[in-house]
Amino acid sequence: MVIDVESFAVAGVVVGGDRKRVQLLDRDAFALYLHDLPDGLCVNITITADPTTPPRVQQRRYWWGVVVPRLAKHFQTTDRQMSRDLLAERFGFEWGAFAQDVPTKPSLSWLTADEMSGLIEWAREWAFQHDIDIPVPDKDWRKR
Repeated sequence: MVIDVESFAVAGVVVGGDRKRVQLLDRDAFALYLHDLPDGLCVNITITADPTTPPRVQQRRYWWGVVVPRLAKHFQTTDRQMSRDLLAERFGFEWGAFAQDVPTKPSLSWLTADEMSGLIEWAREWAFQHDIDIPVPDKDWRKR
C-alpha cells in the first residue's frame, strides 16, 4: 500500500486523568506511515477535537480478538493483512496518487462507531458465505 506523504490523519482518544495522553485508535497505520518517512524530516502535529464518535474500544477488541483471527486462520494470512483485505472488500478502492488503487478506508481509524458496527455485521455475513462461523458478540464476550 502506498501512503501519500503529504498528510496523514489518525484518530485517538484522550486518556490518563491528570497525566493526559492520546491513545491512537490505529497504531499500526500510524507506525506504517512513520516508517516511510526519512529521519530528520520536520512534521507538524495538529490535534483537533472530533465531533464524530470513533469506534468504541469494545468494537475494536471484538474485531481484533474474534473476527479477524478466525478469518485470518481460515485464509492462512496475518491478522493485519486480513483486516486490510476486509476493509478493502467492504468499502472499495479509489485511484491513488501513484496511479494504483488504494483502499477507500485503509484502517479502522477512518471509521465511525456506526461504520464499525456495519463492518462487523458485514464481515460476519461474509464469513458465513465462506462457511466460517463468527459468533455474535454478547455482553460477556470479553471474558472468554
